[in-house]
Amino acid sequence: MVSPLIKLPGLRVDERKLWLEAFSVWLTYSLDFPDAYNGAYMRARGVKEIYSWDKGFDDVSDIVRIDAGDGRRDDTGEEAA
Repeated sequence: MVSPLIKLPGLRVDERKLWLEAFSVWLTYSLDFPDAYNGAYMRARGVKEIYSWDKGFDDVSDIVRIDAGDGRRDDTGEEAA
């Protein structure tokens, strides 16, 4: 798909590894591409929590979605710190 294009040695792509991870997240989880990029960015920076209404983040194993409407963690119902 797009991955072979990003891997072309003559193509200059800032943060090539991040883009490849974003495509991997996008193809694996039920997220649109901007959210997949955010998920990949979070993984690369060690960020574990996101305030979001998008329940697609609930399926991403290493990211905890905190409901943006009530500030509660979606997986436990505990209030976020």
